[in-house]
Amino acid sequence: METFEDYRQALKSEDLYIRVKAVEKLSLCKDNRAVEPLIEALSDPDKYVRHLAIQGLGYLHAQQVVPILIDLIQDSNLDIEAVRALGEIGDSAAIEPLLPLLEDKNRYRREASAGALGQLKAREAFEPLIRLLDDEYGSVRLMALSAIILIGEAYSLPIELYLYKMLNDESKSVQMLAEIKLEELGKT
Repeated sequence: METFEDYRQALKSEDLYIRVKAVEKLSLCKDNRAVEPLIEALSDPDKYVRHLAIQGLGYLHAQQVVPILIDLIQDSNLDIEAVRALGEIGDSAAIEPLLPLLEDKNRYRREASAGALGQLKAREAFEPLIRLLDDEYGSVRLMALSAIILIGEAYSLPIELYLYKMLNDESKSVQMLAEIKLEELGKT
């Protein structure tokens, strides 16, 4: 039977496959003892291992790594995974650093931050998310609408107007989300 120490040792292997498997096992174990080895994996020379470690920290809801993940938002190789993990962890300390990403020139950063802020139910993101409903990319509009729904429900904010607007969106996915939510609300 493998132990956490076995996984920690596997993270030092020269073999990329062994390091990847160790990070995967640690990420899926649902045990807080996995957090420290995953933090160590953030310094792995391989980008894929670092991505998996960030995902694992998100899956584990490791709140102690929020400051590390906030710092990783600035790393163009790890920023999207860090933003997603911050959303999964659910610590409100991530809200302020994520808000500016809603206006980032990179669509993937806008999309990921919209999703994370929705998961965080960040009331202060509601108005900026509304502006993203006019984004040129359907995936960003979809994530913004999803976040607006989550935040609107959490704070009993009126969202119907935005849902009706998005029924005419060029993206079928956005249209479907708006339609489904309106049906749930009994507004169709």
